[in-house]
Amino acid sequence: MHTTGRVRVDPLHWARTDRSRRPRAAAARGFTLVELLVVIAIIGILVALLLPAVQAAREAARRSQCMNNLKQCGLAALNYESSRKAYPSGVEVWPDDTGELIPEVGWTAAGAAARSKGNWAILTLPYMELQALYDQYDFSNGNGAASTTSVVRGGSSNHKNSFTVVEAYRCPSDTGSADYTGQEAVGSYRGVSGRKEWNAAHYWGYPWSLRKGGYLNGSGLNLVTDEFGDNAQSNVSRKNTRGIYSVSGIQGVKPVQMRQVTDGTSKTLLISEYHTISGTLPTRWGLPFTNATLSEVQHHFVTRGLADYNKCVEMHPGSGNEVGGDCRRSFASLHAAGVLVSTFADGHVAIVQPEIDPIVWKALATFGGEEIVEANL
Repeated sequence: MHTTGRVRVDPLHWARTDRSRRPRAAAARGFTLVELLVVIAIIGILVALLLPAVQAAREAARRSQCMNNLKQCGLAALNYESSRKAYPSGVEVWPDDTGELIPEVGWTAAGAAARSKGNWAILTLPYMELQALYDQYDFSNGNGAASTTSVVRGGSSNHKNSFTVVEAYRCPSDTGSADYTGQEAVGSYRGVSGRKEWNAAHYWGYPWSLRKGGYLNGSGLNLVTDEFGDNAQSNVSRKNTRGIYSVSGIQGVKPVQMRQVTDGTSKTLLISEYHTISGTLPTRWGLPFTNATLSEVQHHFVTRGLADYNKCVEMHPGSGNEVGGDCRRSFASLHAAGVLVSTFADGHVAIVQPEIDPIVWKALATFGGEEIVEANL
């Protein structure tokens, strides 16, 4: 009898064989030290590449805010002019008892401020939507400041107003104005009072320059006749050195009217940045002393756009008080490359490069010098 053979299948054998044919999972492994260092290096390179771009974007935003601030200041000045038929005074002061001259003797910083009735930053407050702050000023009372530093102000009722922070007067890039501890009215912008020549004994930003004897310890220059002519002509004389935001209220000098800006409002500076990271004479918008709110365009190239007072002194070719004065009062900023944001008399805002031709720079500071300025700013 033939029988059919059967093959017996061992299920355990096939199970073992099937498992042996499956691919084994790769053994877990970590980063090697070299790989970790490479990753860290790549991250560092990316940060190094991106950080300047981030910083540049932030600075661009700060510069844009600064331009917006100065635009507000310019529009406020134009609205003031439309209402009062003249630009605001850079600083307005009282004359002496005769109604003509600042006293020849006893003229001090305290006297200067006591005779000050206000400055361009205070006078334009109502047009900056700060009417309430403006209303707190008593213009029948001198501001009584003894200097540009934090000292007792002689009990002036206007003194308390100088502690108010007005953000529109501060440039975000001006880090020095951020700390208000023990400071007053710190700001970043100054009115352009005119231009200063090498040997000038007269500065439009200083009231005592308008007294008999002139400035610089009484140089013998009689400003009644030599500088201004008779009082009837004093408001239109010396237009080749005077800026719009200059001192008025004495010697028949009145605030500048728009019709007097014969150089053109788009070619005449009104306000510019003034920052300093060392040295003295910070900008203080609410103080009456002219050193706090006005500056003139200097004749030395090293002062333009250079915010570091100490570095300016090192680079200045002159000596003595001339160096200190130029470096303390020159317009400068802390923006990238030292560019200046400036407001012009027609209200437009422009970026001025520190390499600007000094002849053009001085021409822009005056309203009637009759210079031809072809630069587009």
